[in-house]
Amino acid sequence: MTPSEIKVKTRLLKQRACNEKDAKGKLCAGHLKRWYAFGPEVAESFGKDAEIYRCENCKTLYLPNPEESPRSGTLAY
Repeated sequence: MTPSEIKVKTRLLKQRACNEKDAKGKLCAGHLKRWYAFGPEVAESFGKDAEIYRCENCKTLYLPNPEESPRSGTLAY
């Protein structure tokens, strides 16, 4: 997959499911999972330590919402 074929979106506030629609207008609704093992073309665009999420169905990439705090650290209760 070339970098021009990769669809990149910004997550909405507290978004957990993909909101991408296919050619027929059907909603994907795949779960967004944190993606750690991205390739060199993604690391080149966003940095090797970027917080990136990927839809498990359509493989659309999501960048974190700038209004949310980063989820890169350890959990704090």
